[in-house]
Amino acid sequence: MGGNQVFSYTANKEIRTDDLCLDVSKLNGPVMMLKCHHLKGNQLWEYDPMVCLSVNSKQPVLVFSYYH
Repeated sequence: MGGNQVFSYTANKEIRTDDLCLDVSKLNGPVMMLKCHHLKGNQLWEYDPMVCLSVNSKQPVLVFSYYH
């Protein structure tokens, strides 16, 4: 592990570190760090009590899903 682990929540509702933003393409899909494109969409993050980020114990991957 290593690298930059300081994240910011911006006025554009991005979660970012340097020029990389948290990005997810679909529900139950993996969350990735991709170059920020400032188009919102997959990189726009707002609080929703019914949605969560979780890690499956079988795979070390952060996943975007509905809260159960």
